[in-house]
Amino acid sequence: MWTGVRTMPMGAGEIRFQFNANATDGTYSGAMLFPNGGHAPHQKLTQTADGLTWESPNSGGGTWVYHVRLAAPDSMIGTLILRDAPPNLQPAPKGTLALTRVAPDKSK
Repeated sequence: MWTGVRTMPMGAGEIRFQFNANATDGTYSGAMLFPNGGHAPHQKLTQTADGLTWESPNSGGGTWVYHVRLAAPDSMIGTLILRDAPPNLQPAPKGTLALTRVAPDKSK
């Protein structure tokens, strides 16, 4: 579990992600977690030497593209941009994000 802040020209807001590593083949899966308990699975999640990249459809059109990399063992930083943004969102929104790993709850 990772939590942090997404900062864009229209403001900043908390954001939460969950990433899962498949130990068998080294692939990753993940999702954005919403305060209401819902989630949006990451699409086209890939790992490279530069970090993780994934996509997430935007409800108003276009696709959010995220790029993150480790900044320290328990922190990631990155960028996001709305690819193929609709005409009412020009120029395409973009921003940065900073995430910190949430320690697992060992009481469970």
